[in-house]
Amino acid sequence: MYNTVSGGPYGQCLHGNAMHKWYAAYIKKNSLGQSVGSITSRVKFDFEVLAECVERNNSKAIEEQQTLEQILVDPFTKIAPYVAVVVLPKSYAVRIKFLDKARNMISGSVAYLDSISELGFDTDILSNESITPLTTL
Repeated sequence: MYNTVSGGPYGQCLHGNAMHKWYAAYIKKNSLGQSVGSITSRVKFDFEVLAECVERNNSKAIEEQQTLEQILVDPFTKIAPYVAVVVLPKSYAVRIKFLDKARNMISGSVAYLDSISELGFDTDILSNESITPLTTL
């Protein structure tokens, strides 16, 4: 975007302080004005909410415990849609309830996908519209 030299970009343009500044500007422009740090913090918080729900579930008596899918689709559990989708991408119930909401929530922001990937989750289901239609599950 900032390359004005014909024949470029050159190697020296792809690293250094200026490149980091340009990348930060690109992310901010494509993240609805949110900084990368705020998006990263939100993603970590949303995954921590799920971890707390699972921990609370595991502290119950065995006959009262729910499966992970039940926790995610429970209307009283407030799990971010993108968290539910990347945690159980092959669950039909999770996809029906959350996939469109998750894609809309993170659309236009590569920072969400980067933050989720850094946590070790596959983001293909969120970034690719044509991945495994629900009718073939």
